[in-house]
Amino acid sequence: MKSLIWIFLFSIPFSLLIAEDDTHCKYRNLMEDNWLKLRNQVRTTDRFVDMPAYDQGRTGTCYAFAAMQLVDYWRQSRGFMPEPRLTLASPIHMAMVYKSAQQELGDLDGGLIFDAVLALRKHGLCPKNIVNRDLRDFIGKELGGFKETGDETGAMIEEDIVFTELTQGFIVQQTGTYGGDGNYNTLDPKAVTFQQYLSYTKSKSQRPSIRKMDEKTLRRIYDAFMKYFAEGNYVGFVNNVLKSCDKRKGKISLMDNMPKPRDFEVGDYEDLINKGMVSNTKEYMSYRKNQYGEMIRSLLNRQNAPAVGIAYCSSVLESPGTSQLSAKGDIKKDCGGHASIIVGKRENKGRCEYLLKNSWNSPEICRVQHGCIYREVKNPKTGESYKEEVGTWVSEDDILNNLWFISYIFPESRKEKEIEERWKRIEQKYIQATEYFIKDLQKRRNQRR
Repeated sequence: MKSLIWIFLFSIPFSLLIAEDDTHCKYRNLMEDNWLKLRNQVRTTDRFVDMPAYDQGRTGTCYAFAAMQLVDYWRQSRGFMPEPRLTLASPIHMAMVYKSAQQELGDLDGGLIFDAVLALRKHGLCPKNIVNRDLRDFIGKELGGFKETGDETGAMIEEDIVFTELTQGFIVQQTGTYGGDGNYNTLDPKAVTFQQYLSYTKSKSQRPSIRKMDEKTLRRIYDAFMKYFAEGNYVGFVNNVLKSCDKRKGKISLMDNMPKPRDFEVGDYEDLINKGMVSNTKEYMSYRKNQYGEMIRSLLNRQNAPAVGIAYCSSVLESPGTSQLSAKGDIKKDCGGHASIIVGKRENKGRCEYLLKNSWNSPEICRVQHGCIYREVKNPKTGESYKEEVGTWVSEDDILNNLWFISYIFPESRKEKEIEERWKRIEQKYIQATEYFIKDLQKRRNQRR
């Protein structure tokens, strides 16, 4: 199995879970939790639900979206340095940092949540708003050429989504994923002409914001990324576009305090057979399913619960009740490897369900699964309100029957205690400052009388 889904760099045996860990499927929704006691006083509206719905487009960057959300949740809920407002990290920058660390410069597709978080801890993160500003500057128009248009759910299209469609999406289409030769190392400008790129951007499958872009702008984009991709260095192109990210490196104080990510993997069939823990494939699949389920539930039931990153077969989202794992836990051909995060659980008709935060934002998946959660969003420019999907309820059985491994961010008990003590000191200072402000304000009012 490891030969199929990589060798995991860090794993935690299930036996390390302490006996008192609660593994029941009682209701928990991290998107409803306010972030820490201090946050309840200074900004009560900031919750995980305020993170938008994500759309990775026609690219294989799901690992970056999932890793980014794990990090964002850690920053906002457990980080040492609270920020004045909700600031999200950029999945494009996350993918670029990961690929740089892995020395895989040809494209942004494919990766591990765990390794992506490790890379981000080392190289720092870049906020989404900073990335979008650089992307607008790159296009060279006042609004970046990215028109604010809604998709069928009403969700607004953002700059970084359009950017992946204009560049990485085209590269993916020209390679193996969509019928090309599968060579991710180079993209020869002589073989892949601008006319092919122009046809790609004007196809009916593209977003209106892309189809309406003028040829001059599209030519500039094509020339810019082909200059790098002729050398197999698409990551170099992205780094060149995101000019402000290097300038901000080290200015966001969080990564040194954030614990290393953890992976949990049950183990190979042959290993467990040799250890005498299971005697046949049926016992192995049952053992595997129980271990993963108890681990996820125990994490979500903790007082300061982390979001749980998962790698699994995406085919189950569109075809509930199916499994794309073999009797020995190996991945079948039609698995459709995917990464998401789990942010909640509930019991429904005697069965456990997980709340999945996905990066597809698909109404079709909402229809075939156990329902979706939406948030109301208002366009600040037009004042128009629309609903945006922020979570999908999926059967626990479906997830566990298609699961490869788990990644999450949670500190050792000693480190968690340090975090709590730090937050108590911050909270006390805030309370003292507030009391002083109220007394000073009252004093000034009395003087005016």
